[in-house]
Amino acid sequence: MCAGLADFGSKEELFSQVLCSGERGVDVIGSELDGLPERVADLMLDPAEEKSMEDILIILNSSASPIAGPMVRESIDERFHHPFAEVIGGENSVLRAKLLGAMLLGISISQKTSQGFKVDETVRDALKGRIADIVALAIKPI
Repeated sequence: MCAGLADFGSKEELFSQVLCSGERGVDVIGSELDGLPERVADLMLDPAEEKSMEDILIILNSSASPIAGPMVRESIDERFHHPFAEVIGGENSVLRAKLLGAMLLGISISQKTSQGFKVDETVRDALKGRIADIVALAIKPI
């Protein structure tokens, strides 16, 4: 799906290329299993990191479409689930990568709708530890 960016002739092909643009999950979080939960927690609670909801809105608005929905799911698989399944490895790795993605999506939406976790540094550090624990549990073999 994300092979060539050169030509598109239809709305569907253009939409497919839009889904393929931007960074993949492993480009943002990294492709090393060691330290993954802590990197995710740092990213999720980085106050300097402005998180756009545009990608999430495109995904949510398009996922129910009979044409765009399968394209969205394929893009998410290619750009997030399968790369992270390779990182975490083992049995049910795709399922565990999907669980990680669901957790990240939930925190992202919650932060945007509730204007983030406005807490002092001590509580923020404890919250990062909690998120790292949740990530570790999500990617742990089933």
